[in-house]
Amino acid sequence: MLGPRRGAILRRGCHDRIVAMIETVDFYNRFGFFTANEITNVQRLKGKMLAGSTPRSVLEIATREALKKHGLKPETDIRFIYVQSVAAILTAVVSGKAAGGALSAPTTSKAKEAGLNMLVDIAKANYRVCPSLTT
Repeated sequence: MLGPRRGAILRRGCHDRIVAMIETVDFYNRFGFFTANEITNVQRLKGKMLAGSTPRSVLEIATREALKKHGLKPETDIRFIYVQSVAAILTAVVSGKAAGGALSAPTTSKAKEAGLNMLVDIAKANYRVCPSLTT
């Protein structure tokens, strides 16, 4: 990585061609944690099932960090179901299979349209989670 936000790395690729790898890193991920309207604070998530895409995904890590910042212990206070995609997280919350889940755009707009409550704006909270890498 050449800088905290953006950079380029030149490497020799196949057949001695120069390949430029462009990366962007976003330490402050643009996620929101959404719940059904009856859940009005993070403490009410204790003992509930939350939806995540896959284990150790950036969304799951952001969720765990948000819970920790609000006094919950993710390892013992909540359980996860893994539903493989962000759209499926939204479906799990809307259908009641999960009490909440972290969503990324454009699914955050769909969650608002469905009447879900954004309990934690992870983007504004500036939790440092794993950087995303795009090449």
